[in-house]
Amino acid sequence: MKQHQYRTNLKWTGNTGKGTETYRGYERAHSISVEGKPLIEASSDPVATRAQMIEAIRAQINPYLAAGWAMIDDVIDPAETRRVIVRGLEQASDKRVDRPWRKHGNIPV
Repeated sequence: MKQHQYRTNLKWTGNTGKGTETYRGYERAHSISVEGKPLIEASSDPVATRAQMIEAIRAQINPYLAAGWAMIDDVIDPAETRRVIVRGLEQASDKRVDRPWRKHGNIPV
């Protein structure tokens, strides 16, 4: 059986500035770090943290950013979608694919 042993550091990051005078001096926000592993941020407000993570992801999925990296060929307006599809199908209608001749036919078994 494999055993994993890690030295884990837990850091409370929710200091509200009141120190330790009351139990409400800290929120539940904290971070967990393990050597060689990515930092795990834990939040006292999961809904706000989720919204913040969604915004960070949406900032990275910009079609213009992908076009700048040459990952897509064209950015079209949704109203022009039908015209672009029809044009592509018309261009592909005359296309011929040259395939090599078969050396042998199907062998009866």
